[in-house]
Amino acid sequence: EKAKLSVGNAVVLSVASSLVLTAVYLIFADSIIAMFGGTVNEETFHHSQEYFFYITLGIPFYMFGQAMNPIIRADGNPKFAMISTLAGAVINIILDLIFIFIFKWGMMGAAVATVIGQVATAFLAVWYLLNMKIIKPAPGDYALRGSVCGRMLTLGITSFFRRSVWWRPWRPSTTCCANTGPWTRCSARSSICLLYTSDAA
Repeated sequence: EKAKLSVGNAVVLSVASSLVLTAVYLIFADSIIAMFGGTVNEETFHHSQEYFFYITLGIPFYMFGQAMNPIIRADGNPKFAMISTLAGAVINIILDLIFIFIFKWGMMGAAVATVIGQVATAFLAVWYLLNMKIIKPAPGDYALRGSVCGRMLTLGITSFFRRSVWWRPWRPSTTCCANTGPWTRCSARSSICLLYTSDAA
């Protein structure tokens, strides 16, 4: 019963927190980009805004997929957990080539490819959630319980703070690279990736 409650509450928390995070990112987009060194010049800022907007739309799918991965492993199916993650990665790589080099979508293409890959992983996770082998949450298990949520937040807060401060040493190098012409697009994407992985994870 505790396992079912934990899974149900983890799913609801990941979805709710990802939607809140998405809203915050969209509202404070320019300030967040500036904090990560994406405003050192006009071209970098433009690419950062373009990538940031689309990648932010994928946060709910990314967070849900990442939250479900250890749940799937705990349910006795690490193979499916690996397949769901690899499927998203392979789709991302293939679409990167198509969107960037064939469609010439640039930064937008890279972001859209990433989000589609995350959507694929999330859909596989949803399918598994509805067909779990050992832990099968009932509808009532998705009702948030203070004790369960408190335990999850206590376990996860350390990782959250560690990742939140991890990006700081990278900002000077990102700013430096952004001023070297050919590195502008790389810098813009790196800035957003650092933000995305540090906060969304």
